[in-house]
Amino acid sequence: MHSPSEAGFVAEKSREQYMKDVEKCLKLIKDAESYELCLTTQMRKKIEQIDYMGLYLKLREKSPAPYAAWLNFSKENLCICCSSPERFLQLDGNGILEAKPIKGTIARGLTKEEDEHLKFQLQYR
Repeated sequence: MHSPSEAGFVAEKSREQYMKDVEKCLKLIKDAESYELCLTTQMRKKIEQIDYMGLYLKLREKSPAPYAAWLNFSKENLCICCSSPERFLQLDGNGILEAKPIKGTIARGLTKEEDEHLKFQLQYR
C-alpha cells in the first residue's frame, strides 16, 4: 500500500500545520466556543482518465459507511464521492434541512454557568 504522497497526492497543508489546527480546534471546543468542528485537508492529484463510478464502488467496498454518496454533474464535468459513518445533514421532502452534531460535541448553554457545566461534561465523558 502506498502513502498518499507516494501515490502522487499533494496536501494543501503540512502535517505540522494540520496538527496545529487540531490543537486549535480542541481548544475551541474545550473553551465552549464551538460544539462542532470538522477539520479537513484537501488533497489533490492530477489524473488523466478515471472511472468515477468504479472509484465510488471501491470506496464503498473498502470503507463501507451508512452515509455515502456519488454525485455526477456531467454538464459541469464534476463528480463527487463521499463516505461517512455519521449523518450530518438531511434535507426532507418539505425542504427542511436538519443538522446533527457529530459525536463528542454539545450545544452551548443558555447561561455562563450552564456553559461551564457543559464544558465539564465534555472534558470528562
